[in-house]
Amino acid sequence: MAKKLLSGWSLLFSTDMFLPFVFGGVALGVLGNAIFTMLTNWLTTSNGALARISLGAFLFIIFSGLLLKKYLNRHRETAPLVGKKQPEMRKGLILLVSQEAVCRKAIRWHQKILSKCWLVCSTKSNKIGERLKEEFENESTDFEIISITDKDVFDPLVLKEKVEEIYQNLPQFFTEQDVILDFTGMTATASVGAVLACFDKDRPIQYIPAPYNEKLEAIEPLDPIEVKIDWSIIKS
Repeated sequence: MAKKLLSGWSLLFSTDMFLPFVFGGVALGVLGNAIFTMLTNWLTTSNGALARISLGAFLFIIFSGLLLKKYLNRHRETAPLVGKKQPEMRKGLILLVSQEAVCRKAIRWHQKILSKCWLVCSTKSNKIGERLKEEFENESTDFEIISITDKDVFDPLVLKEKVEEIYQNLPQFFTEQDVILDFTGMTATASVGAVLACFDKDRPIQYIPAPYNEKLEAIEPLDPIEVKIDWSIIKS
């Protein structure tokens, strides 16, 4: 309902459509004039009353714009990055846990069919893994925490072995194509090690992109992007 209303309002006040724009402008003018008349009848037409009406209208425009922007940012669908493929939902997800918002984005993307999620956590990120498990685990989705030491997040071979172990012990009726690795979290070396476990194998991988501000700080996680690699080219 809200989307339909917003779509209709955008047509009324868009200069791309002349007749709707004229109709919307006239209607808005009539409404504004009626409200102004009501306020002046109530507050009189003194300079002080007119100043209060003008200030109130200005503040209303500012705050309504901020509230509308906040609402739209909360409910709008994230546009996919140009030229990038979003992954199909899978029933298995391997996560390198560090930033909680990034992990939530990855889990929610696959949540409708997610059956098993492995949370690879360091000592520092173990609490985040526990919170995610408590928040998302239910009768149809099982979460398992895979623990490593804080030192091991800088050892790519440790991460490679951990991910290999997960693939070697998949639940019954799972194939490797049913599980996707999200390598966004932890350290760069941890991500390299996790991806190495998928090297030259039919194991999907993804990452969570994010826009950055002028300080190169990530603002918010976007929808995941699946990485398609032709391993035969790399080997040749």
